[in-house]
Amino acid sequence: PPAHDRNLRIAYFLYVTNPMAHRIIETVKDFVIGDGAGYHAKDERVQKVLDKFWNDPVNHMDIKQFNKVKELGLYGEQIYPVFINEFTGHVRLGYIDPLNVDQVIPDPGNPEVIRSIVLKTGKEVLVRERNPATHRLVTVPKKELKVIHMDSNPRSPSYGRLVGECFYFAVNGVSNATRGFSDLTHLLEWIDIYDQLLFAHMERLNYLRAFVWDIQIEGAGKEEIKLKKKELQMNPPKAGAWMVHNEKEKWSAVTPDLKATEHTEEERKVKAYILGGAGLPPHWFGEGEDVNRATALAMDTPVFRMLRARQRYVRFMFEHIFRFAVDQAILKKVLPDGEELVTDVHVVLPEFSAKDETQASQTLLNLVNALTVARSQNWISDETAAKLIALVAGKFGMELDAEEEITRALAIPANAEEFKAAIEKIIQGHGATSGVRDDGSPESVPGQAQRT
Repeated sequence: PPAHDRNLRIAYFLYVTNPMAHRIIETVKDFVIGDGAGYHAKDERVQKVLDKFWNDPVNHMDIKQFNKVKELGLYGEQIYPVFINEFTGHVRLGYIDPLNVDQVIPDPGNPEVIRSIVLKTGKEVLVRERNPATHRLVTVPKKELKVIHMDSNPRSPSYGRLVGECFYFAVNGVSNATRGFSDLTHLLEWIDIYDQLLFAHMERLNYLRAFVWDIQIEGAGKEEIKLKKKELQMNPPKAGAWMVHNEKEKWSAVTPDLKATEHTEEERKVKAYILGGAGLPPHWFGEGEDVNRATALAMDTPVFRMLRARQRYVRFMFEHIFRFAVDQAILKKVLPDGEELVTDVHVVLPEFSAKDETQASQTLLNLVNALTVARSQNWISDETAAKLIALVAGKFGMELDAEEEITRALAIPANAEEFKAAIEKIIQGHGATSGVRDDGSPESVPGQAQRT
């Protein structure tokens, strides 16, 4: 719609030209993506496919991930057409400007499911070929792209896999909204008002710095005053110049009194209103006069909840893209299709602050100590203890399987005698004599590298 396109243009204009709008978008991006996303797959074969996708010279996700998160907030939506290698299933991402979107078509029975994206007529889009040198801008007619979705046709060879022509991600909308909205949409008018107030304030400051000379000549007539005026116009006084006159002539510098402090308070109120609408505390934007450590921490709590919600969506974005890349590799037989392949992918996004990591570390330490006591008293099972530890370990972006960790733990010798017996078994298996000292540590064995 024209109104939506207008908001997109204004949002971009303010991001480029307005310091506050720019900082709002950048602040959300900096917290959500931080120094960059990490990812890991349980299966090494899947990891190799993802590494190839991530490091592709066109995808260049190590660098482009920051713009993708930033533009999600700036435009409220992102559209990435996909280009799939017909032999290997390797996926490359393109980009479609939201201004090139004519219509977003939802499922007739469920507006939360987006089926396709219709591009505008006569718009230039970048067509990417296998050879980057042949990338070109072409004018295309109105085109409908199918949004990537799970193939639900049991007769299709891609049944149960992600298929489609483009990704579509949107934020700040409601369930029945087909388009996303910029983080600045509800602030556009107020940011403009704040701009006008600041410009008017700067003009007042210029007037405050200006002054006029009021010259009073006692007993002078009109002709004498005209002569004095002409003299000053021909030779106006310079800064630091001497002025010598008798008691009949009085010079006074007059400055305007424009009540600038009243206007400063108005500007602060508008700024607070904008930042409140953005969900960001004022002390992040230089307003720290009335904020102490306690109030700052209290303000941060709702802000971090908002930022974590955006971070969850960004994690979904990357994991959804990764699943598509893996599914295409499976469909092209690069990866096996079966239960033996674990396709789970986990995206790790950074904590917001060192304080979060410190709290998580302390929580983990306290939890382990408490579980040790509880387990020794048989109050909880090993499985429950492992699940609780795995839950807290997730704060560090580490995904643990409780049952798998219990199995591994049981395989570790519990004391020195078991360790000694295990080492002796290994040595005997290599046809050598026992090489274990009395303290349970292994001696060096001929032909074997010493391990610590």
